[in-house]
Amino acid sequence: MRNVITTELTKLRRQIYIKLLQKIISGKYNEIPKISKEIIKEGSIPQGQDVYKTKITIDETIKIILGTDYSKTKDLELYELIPEMEAILKGESPLMNKSGKVINIIREICDGCPLPSYHITDMCRNCSAKYCINSCPRNAIPIVDGKPKIDSEKCVGCGLCAKNCPYGAIIKIQRPCVSACAVGATYSDENGFVLIDDEKCVQCGECAVACPFGAIVESSSIGQVAVRLGKEPMVAIFAPASVAQFGPRVSLGQFKKALKEVGFVDAFEVAIGADMVAKEEAEYVEENLERLGFITTSCCPAFKRMIETRFPELVEHISPSLSPMHMLAKKIKEDYPNAKVVFIGPCIAKKYEVTLQPYTDYALTYEEIASIFAVKGIEPANVEEEELNNATPYGRLFATSGGVAEAVKSFANKEFETVVCSGLKECIQTLEKAKKGEVKGLIEGMSCEGGCISGTRVMVNPRIAMSNLKRLFKVEET
Repeated sequence: MRNVITTELTKLRRQIYIKLLQKIISGKYNEIPKISKEIIKEGSIPQGQDVYKTKITIDETIKIILGTDYSKTKDLELYELIPEMEAILKGESPLMNKSGKVINIIREICDGCPLPSYHITDMCRNCSAKYCINSCPRNAIPIVDGKPKIDSEKCVGCGLCAKNCPYGAIIKIQRPCVSACAVGATYSDENGFVLIDDEKCVQCGECAVACPFGAIVESSSIGQVAVRLGKEPMVAIFAPASVAQFGPRVSLGQFKKALKEVGFVDAFEVAIGADMVAKEEAEYVEENLERLGFITTSCCPAFKRMIETRFPELVEHISPSLSPMHMLAKKIKEDYPNAKVVFIGPCIAKKYEVTLQPYTDYALTYEEIASIFAVKGIEPANVEEEELNNATPYGRLFATSGGVAEAVKSFANKEFETVVCSGLKECIQTLEKAKKGEVKGLIEGMSCEGGCISGTRVMVNPRIAMSNLKRLFKVEET
């Protein structure tokens, strides 16, 4: 599962959200270009980073989280967006991102990290055995100044030297964005700066989480949502992974109440939609599994897109069911035809998924809704608990790896095999086997290891959240 650390970049990003929301909600759009100066003046600069780089990080991030098409706004100054702010917040500006592409690169912030390579560190004891030299198939480790040194021109990156060093003194230097991308969508230009292959990218956001310089930023609808709260009917739907995100003792009932206090006319658990999906998917599997051989789940947008881009020949094996988010939103639109539906969860890829169907209008992460709470003065831990909407424990289990498969089986009348894939790398390996006829049954695919409870924008340690899920709803970890 993901190891969640509140880094200096995390703190800076949250400050940007809050400062931007304050300007938007108060209508002081002309002060948006001053945000970087305000943050820097308060001394909130990541340690070791200069003022100039911090200013670029803040200004460019604001353009992206305003929901603009960064390819159109990256060469503009922030003050040039002010005349467009009303249209941007209404989603009507020609500068808006309409492509569905969520992941953006701020080239000026990219550090141009070294390409993957092996390096002999100072921990080398210059031993007599010279395991590194004798294990190298390309004679790429000469003795330089009396010690082994890797010749990068000859090295092929096999890693045998690192594997055989008895001191572990040889390390592999990796680009975080590249090593985080399971589908190979990140690569470098001729100057070493990161680029993204949009044909391969599944919008999972792992590269954005991995980049230690804040050079990869996901788009946001936080401004469009905040400006409408309390003025237009909006319904919130929150993911099962919401457990413990706002404190270990904050119940989902309190979270629901906090959402209504902040301006949503109503709020529902996405687990209700998960129950609907599980029932529909169980029927589909029973009717079609024998014909297809295997069927994949469709609730994870990054997993589904990975099949579409990497395994197009397997698209017919994807369950036709809507995701729980869209399934619930579709029902809500019947009861609230004039309302906007806002998904709240841990997932960057959901921001991409909202562009695929007409049911869900916006997707926010927990960080984003927490920033709205902060600006509105709402503390979920201090509000009264409100009754939930009677989702089943199986629907809530959709947040965990293996939970979707268990939920589908609970509604099925026939027995069938299930295969659980945790993380995109495992998903790819399983689908390669499925192509060869080596895997049968229902394949549950989650792009995040551990499931949604370990999503790209969770705020607490997934193990803590899992423990709370088990405690609150008396379910077993799968």
